Amino acid sequence: MIEIFHVSDLHFGKSDSQNRKANSLLEGIRRHFPFNEHYNRYLLVTGDVTQSGEEDEYELAIQALSPFADRIFVTPGNHDYGSLLGTDYSKRKAQYFDDPFAKALGFTHPFFDKKVFTRPLQDQSDHNALMMIGLNSCAKEGVFDLAQGEVGESQRNELANKLTQCDTQTPRLLFLHHIPNKDAEWELVMTLRDWEELMAVVRGKIDVLAFGHQGKVMGVGLRKKFIPAQTRPMQVRSIAINSIRDSKSYSKRALVLDADGSVAEQAFYRITLDGNKPTASVVSVVPAG
Repeated sequence: MIEIFHVSDLHFGKSDSQNRKANSLLEGIRRHFPFNEHYNRYLLVTGDVTQSGEEDEYELAIQALSPFADRIFVTPGNHDYGSLLGTDYSKRKAQYFDDPFAKALGFTHPFFDKKVFTRPLQDQSDHNALMMIGLNSCAKEGVFDLAQGEVGESQRNELANKLTQCDTQTPRLLFLHHIPNKDAEWELVMTLRDWEELMAVVRGKIDVLAFGHQGKVMGVGLRKKFIPAQTRPMQVRSIAINSIRDSKSYSKRALVLDADGSVAEQAFYRITLDGNKPTASVVSVVPAG
């Protein structure tokens, strides 16, 4: 069996309290599911690993994530690429995410160049397989990007090509940081700019969609200040992604896992692949009662 544990928005460096909560979540995962006893367990972190992409924040993240080294998947968030509440892109910080941060954890991929990440996972004992696909949804703009990400045409085209090359029988998990639908509380700020174009590429071709992206946004009218964006309670959702192949219509549902509240809720998504069909559940690291 293949297991993926999905968390997001750790925001190391935001405060001592945030650091403790993020560490508590990661320690809870290892307590519930020891990694040293199971080689088909992986951690997925969908961006905003740090608060503002500073080197000391990345060092905190490396220290906390090192027990998952070589079995971790990461993708950058807007806070990893900039300051000012994640709205000011920095080339230096963006490069730092790839190397030395991700590289120190055994994850090597040029996200800075906005290249699509792919890696097949295989459980030799029961022949389960899963294709991991990662996108960089961070916009390379300055302070006026408002933390609203964009996958971009080049990355979408590369993704389309990779999807056509994948074994159609192998389930696919697509992960990115920004919210790839209109469910965001603050749609004009928090939703991925090109979410419709992205969904057109993946329609009928993915089984799990994982992301995060909590944050703060500028209010309007009398509320002209930064206020918290709503964090949606963690629960397993699904969406219908219909497609047409060979002049025939196919209906398929994909699991939608929004992990933006994982630290606050001290919970994570456990994605399991047993019998080549992904399932997911929310697991709390806080003891009941």
